[in-house]
Amino acid sequence: MSQSAKVSWQLPTVGATQAPIAYVDVQIAVAGASPSFSSFSHVTPDQAQTETVTELEPGDWIVRLIVVDTQKSPKSSTPVDTPFNVPVPALEAPSPVTNVSVSLV
Repeated sequence: MSQSAKVSWQLPTVGATQAPIAYVDVQIAVAGASPSFSSFSHVTPDQAQTETVTELEPGDWIVRLIVVDTQKSPKSSTPVDTPFNVPVPALEAPSPVTNVSVSLV
């Protein structure tokens, strides 16, 4: 049973010696010894600084956010990795049988 996670962040203030921000690269990976991140979306500064990651299976995950600037050869910030866990859903016990009858033979 997959779940979704909402990620939110605050953009850094751009200093006088920095180029404007082009976008935030939102990446996701299954946690492990060598996580393999894949880009999920690019969120520009004019958009809401949130993203919803969908269809996450239970387990340990890492979301990575990287700020990328607008230079001709873009520069990127240091990645910010945030681990989180999607719990296994607690399912209820099955319903009992119904219409039980016993007949002597």
